[in-house]
Amino acid sequence: MIVITDNAPEQSVQITEGEILEIRLSENPTTGFRWAVGRDGKPNCSIVRDELSPPASVPGQGRRHFWGIQGARAGECEIELLYGRAWENTPTRRLKLHIQVRGK
Repeated sequence: MIVITDNAPEQSVQITEGEILEIRLSENPTTGFRWAVGRDGKPNCSIVRDELSPPASVPGQGRRHFWGIQGARAGECEIELLYGRAWENTPTRRLKLHIQVRGK
C-alpha cells in the first residue's frame, strides 16, 4: 500500500485498478482548520474512505484525517486536498496528487 503524508505537497504516483492509496494528514478542527476535497479524481479514482482519528484526551490537540483513494479504471486523475477555514477564501496548505491508474 502506498501512503501519502504531509511531507510531500505535490507528487505523482502510480497505482493499479482496485489498489487503494492511503492519505494521512494532520488536522486541527478545534481551530477551524480542516482538510476539504478540491478535486476527487473521478472517474479514474474514487474516494473509498474519509474519516478523522478519534479526538485526543487533551483539548485542542490535533487529529489525523485519513482518505482511501482507489484506482477505479485505467487512466490519469488528480486528487487535490485543501487545508483552511471554511470562512476564509484561501487555503493555507494544499496537497495535490497526480495519479496514473494502470489496468490489471
